[in-house]
Amino acid sequence: MNIFLWRVLYINLDTVQKKSPWLHYNTRILRLYSDRLEYIDPKSMTTKGSIRLNNQCKAVYRSDIAFDIITGSRTFVFKVLISNPA
Repeated sequence: MNIFLWRVLYINLDTVQKKSPWLHYNTRILRLYSDRLEYIDPKSMTTKGSIRLNNQCKAVYRSDIAFDIITGSRTFVFKVLISNPA
């Protein structure tokens, strides 16, 4: 019997604005793992969804505060919240 152990690393956590399909933005905590992104409602701390990171995914830089994650089925649009403007 072959047993494979997959190691998943937690990498980063930040708060962003995620564009919904209804053209408004929701505040989400974006948690980056080595194999996926999870977006979490900061009020209830429930996971609202995840994006599998694989060879078909593409990250697109839009500006210093905006980026997209493009998958085979959908484009996820994010804006970084600036908590302490200088």
